[in-house]
Amino acid sequence: MRNGFQLRSTVISCSVAVLLFAGGCGGGGSDDNLWLTTQDSFTTTADTTNLSGRASLPERSYRTGGTPAVPVVTCQVGNYTLTWVNGANGATGQGYPMWDCAEDFVKWSTLKIPLALGENRITVTMTDSRDTAQSSVTVTRL
Repeated sequence: MRNGFQLRSTVISCSVAVLLFAGGCGGGGSDDNLWLTTQDSFTTTADTTNLSGRASLPERSYRTGGTPAVPVVTCQVGNYTLTWVNGANGATGQGYPMWDCAEDFVKWSTLKIPLALGENRITVTMTDSRDTAQSSVTVTRL
């Protein structure tokens, strides 16, 4: 009976170790919904602006490495689209996320977004294969 107990204990310990190791290699792709933030509304005199914010990791994002055998950690963002549209003038474009491996979210930014005079309601949308998230900001151009 003692050998059976030791075998069962070893199997349980190994199973827990595998679960912990696999969980540490992840970093994204969980069952959580996507989320997306952008900066607060603001006023500018410029004819263009750049936006930035944070977003959750898209499905199938993963980390590799970080072990004694492979000490360098690399991060791969899963498949997604990140776009913006300016409701004031119909301009559209892409956002560009960057995953800092130490974080469990991505930081995103845009290139120059053309602004119309007055209020520009800019909506940023992120979509992966399981969900969509949106965030909007109003940029007032004087």
